Amino acid sequence: MMKISFNRNKKNTLSEIQQPTKSRWWKFTDSRVRWRHSLLVKYLSLVITAMMLFFFLMPLATIILAIPMYWNDQLKEKDNPYANGHTLMTAWYADTKKLQASNEKAIEKHLADWKAKLPQASIFWVDEKGMTRKMLPEQKLLPKQWTAQDSISFMKKSFEGDPFTVVSFIGGENAKEGFVTIQIPRKLMTYDGQQPLYTSEYAFAIMMTLSLLFVLFSWRFFYRIQRRLKELERAMAMTDEQGIPITISVSKEDEIGQLQHSFNRMTSELRASRKREQEEEELRKQLIANLSHDIRTPLTTIRTHVHTIQQENDVLQERSKTSLRVIVQKCEDLAHLVDNLLSYTLLSAKRYTFQPQAVDVVRLARESAAAWYPMWEKHQFEVEVNLPSAPIVWNVDQMWMKRILDNVYQNVVRHAASGRYIRIEMNELPNGMSELVIQDKGPGMKVASSNKGAGIGLSIIEMMLKEMSLEQEVFSSSNGTSLVISPKRGNVKNQNI
Repeated sequence: MMKISFNRNKKNTLSEIQQPTKSRWWKFTDSRVRWRHSLLVKYLSLVITAMMLFFFLMPLATIILAIPMYWNDQLKEKDNPYANGHTLMTAWYADTKKLQASNEKAIEKHLADWKAKLPQASIFWVDEKGMTRKMLPEQKLLPKQWTAQDSISFMKKSFEGDPFTVVSFIGGENAKEGFVTIQIPRKLMTYDGQQPLYTSEYAFAIMMTLSLLFVLFSWRFFYRIQRRLKELERAMAMTDEQGIPITISVSKEDEIGQLQHSFNRMTSELRASRKREQEEEELRKQLIANLSHDIRTPLTTIRTHVHTIQQENDVLQERSKTSLRVIVQKCEDLAHLVDNLLSYTLLSAKRYTFQPQAVDVVRLARESAAAWYPMWEKHQFEVEVNLPSAPIVWNVDQMWMKRILDNVYQNVVRHAASGRYIRIEMNELPNGMSELVIQDKGPGMKVASSNKGAGIGLSIIEMMLKEMSLEQEVFSSSNGTSLVISPKRGNVKNQNI
């Protein structure tokens, strides 16, 4: 004896894949992703690099800019002795500190040497008594005798003014020995004193440059992530001939790469699960076909022997006759069930012969009703047949249509015999379509709008009607059930020909 069993205990690992990986919040990255491939590490590196550039680029840029500025100043001083005010001021202070008021010749020589070195400069000397002693060149605006007010007024006008003015006391910081002054027009100077390396404009430009670079690299970082996610979304939407998404090529081993690996594993599990389902479905169909074939032979033998026993009508008692009638009825039911099982298997496998053609449904319904009339008469049914005389042609398979009507009539006899009524009519609708109506007065169906669970016969009806582009409507109540069969709307082939 062949024993066939289906493995229902094997758990589908797809549910395991769909469950999120449990991880603690303090884990730096997913354990499946190496730290150097992690998107989190890459972005943190980008932020840290930006911060380091912010703190080190400004001094570095200052040094880079200061070196050419220094050499440029040196070249300018060689070409233009008036260029650097800071250098001139330092040298003037150093020379003046060596002078003494008692040595007038040294003072005059000092002034003459500076005048020779800077011909366009204005130089004068005021002694300890406030008298202007020497002017190179002569300046009429200078007072001959200096007072405290003249000194203050002169210093006020000269502070950061034009010309560039340097005042130094003779002998250093001793104001009692007088002072010497040198003035240079600022138009002759290209670099006025030591300028600060950091300015607000300079710092703002560097900060804006760093900010723009950070925004640019951040945008590029997230744009590449977005592009990879969109590619993943497009790949998920692509399916093979079985409707299963295709596998995705993994380019990087980061978080998105792990997501792609998980998707590929899920796809593989779906494909394996679909293959197992197909194998089980094929095995079930083969089993039903074999059972249908194996049951048919002993069933025929039983029916033959029952018929032989029924011939001995005179010998049998009434109780035996009743039992034989029950056996005959159950054999008929079993034969009908076997036929339905075989038909359902062939329909599911798309191996049931289907030959659609133009068929007169009125004639077909009339012949089918005539074939079932003895059965209805046996069960004392009231039969109403209201069919038009003119033919109504549908594009259907004649054998399939007969099988549908046989299943409907069988269900009426089996489930609605208490109503003892059946009505068959064909109606032509105003829109040029037509419909076949079969009505009984049985107890009704438990679910009026659904045929599922009502038996394998109704499943066969539904499958055949769908294949022939026909549709059915079921109206059921406690007073009976009406089945309406009609061509689908918009189907040109099944409109009345």
